[in-house]
Amino acid sequence: MYSTWEALRNHVPIGINTGLSGIPLWGTDTGGFVPTKEFTGELYVRWFQFSAFCPLFRSHGRDWKLRLPWGWNTGELGPNEISNYGEAANPDPGELHNAAVEPICRKYLELRYRLLPYLYSAVREGHETGLPIMRALWLQYRDDPEAVKRGDEYLRGRDILVAPVTEKAATAKAVYLPQGDWYDFWTEEKLAGGREISRAVDLETMPLYVRACSIINLWAGETIYVREVGRTSDARSLPRNRRILHHL
Repeated sequence: MYSTWEALRNHVPIGINTGLSGIPLWGTDTGGFVPTKEFTGELYVRWFQFSAFCPLFRSHGRDWKLRLPWGWNTGELGPNEISNYGEAANPDPGELHNAAVEPICRKYLELRYRLLPYLYSAVREGHETGLPIMRALWLQYRDDPEAVKRGDEYLRGRDILVAPVTEKAATAKAVYLPQGDWYDFWTEEKLAGGREISRAVDLETMPLYVRACSIINLWAGETIYVREVGRTSDARSLPRNRRILHHL
């Protein structure tokens, strides 16, 4: 697998279809395994964002320094590991001074860990029902014709909609929200579903939406924060953890 924008785009439906084939624990080589001239800090960040919302997550491939988020700001490529790959090419040296890559990757890596309680719940549900962790929209919205057609976005579990950005220099992402109400994860804006929207994006933003009236467990140190989306509730105590309900 080469490090190209086309490969990133193709991996979204590949991951969805793998889950539908009965293989729930799937992941990708973040950034693509073999670098090309298309392999830039931007492509790595977009692939990293997508990988953070796959069932399995690893940053793995040739030119190992470029598999480290901080490796994109060292000025050094490291050992040349692509001599046996005919179509491979190392990135432009100017890409190795990109200070934006590490903090963005840190943000999404930390978010993946904060969402581990939610991921554990999705894994348990998959074990009991066979539903994949990375779900085609039609698994939850089979009566929504537009949801059935979408292969460029997916549900992580039942309640989080993930819309990876797979176009170079993107400033907006077309996102279809299935029927019902949704909340923008980043802005907490409430949006009516059953329609396509255009979500403005910068390099730091991959669109995420949360289904209204869902409960999202967020891990933070020794505390589990339970975000109940679209309802008002009082805080309740849990053994060994505090339970705080946030109303969006």
